Amino acid sequence: MAGDLIETQEQIPQPAIPQRKKLSKNKLISIVVASIAVIVVIVLVAVSLSGTGMRSDQVKIVVIYSGDWHGWYTDGASPLITWSGHGETSIIVTRASRTATISALVMSDDFGSMGTITIKIIGPDGQTLDEDSADSAFNNVNVSWTPS
Repeated sequence: MAGDLIETQEQIPQPAIPQRKKLSKNKLISIVVASIAVIVVIVLVAVSLSGTGMRSDQVKIVVIYSGDWHGWYTDGASPLITWSGHGETSIIVTRASRTATISALVMSDDFGSMGTITIKIIGPDGQTLDEDSADSAFNNVNVSWTPS
């Protein structure tokens, strides 16, 4: 046995092979929910920064009165559209064209006994484009706006 060769085996370290980790179902769901939450926040911030949430071809007609009222409005192309309400009411109107004139007229149904009646046209940026008020019986208030 003196002449026997003794073999030794050295273990040569092998480079670590990166293994792909599988995402657990819960982690995957958490990532998807977080991504959706981020998108929702971005949309909400964008809408709040735009002022009124209206498109550039829309305006809001607002009536402020403590009692009942009635009147009409037009989008610049349609015949007069009648509307009525009680208290503060608003409606978003889409202009018929870029140059369409928006007009509205309202009057109180109770002879002005509930105080001042006000009507406004509000642009997409929140700016008041036209406004009119009256506080006596039988008065009507009207507004009109044509884009420049």
